[in-house]
Amino acid sequence: MNFEAGGTGTSQITSDGEGGNATHRLRWTFDEAEQRLDFEETDILEESVPSWRWCMKSGSLFYQKEKNRRSLAGNWQGYIEGLTPKTGACAPGKLYVEQPIFDQDETVAKAGEPAKPAQVEIKAYETKTKRDVDVERVLEVKSKTVRIRVWDNGTVDGDVLSLFLNGEQIVKNYRVTRQKHETIVKLDKPTNFIILHALNVGSISPNTVAVSVDDGFQEQVVIISSNLDKSGAIMIREFTVK
Repeated sequence: MNFEAGGTGTSQITSDGEGGNATHRLRWTFDEAEQRLDFEETDILEESVPSWRWCMKSGSLFYQKEKNRRSLAGNWQGYIEGLTPKTGACAPGKLYVEQPIFDQDETVAKAGEPAKPAQVEIKAYETKTKRDVDVERVLEVKSKTVRIRVWDNGTVDGDVLSLFLNGEQIVKNYRVTRQKHETIVKLDKPTNFIILHALNVGSISPNTVAVSVDDGFQEQVVIISSNLDKSGAIMIREFTVK
């Protein structure tokens, strides 16, 4: 979801069936007193499968600021496009949107641009590949040894990717399927980055996959996207009690 000034924005969705993906237009308002964002999808801007009928969603998301992230979370309901809430209601669901927070000494920012991680591995990756890195989520783990799993959670469309952990390639030229591909890695830093490098975007752009991080205590699942200009990433931090 992308919330723009003036109460407008867009949302992107990928079907877990044969619907491909789509971009919806939305409008939103924010209640300062309740720290609540109300949104409603109004129409479809782009879709890869014109015959597919999407769920037009609306809901209320509550804002929370934590040490590692800002988030919006809440419930949504909707109806099938072309119908009404009474004649074509969608099954309701939950929605979570996150913006990572980086420590001040970890970041660098250009004039007029938001701060982004300044880790050597990210800067080296951007220089070598000529792609920007977009850190989409922050996860905390309780073990230095974790299982990384990757799979296609939507339409299997021929996506091929590599995964990098702190600059080291841990998955190479993998054609993503619904079967989970697993690798065990050791986190050697307090702050670690997994970068999804798209080698193509399949038949449906962008390259969107599910990545899970399992530290033996819990498995955390993140959906990340990459294209040939920008690579999605996950920051993994060691859990500490301060």
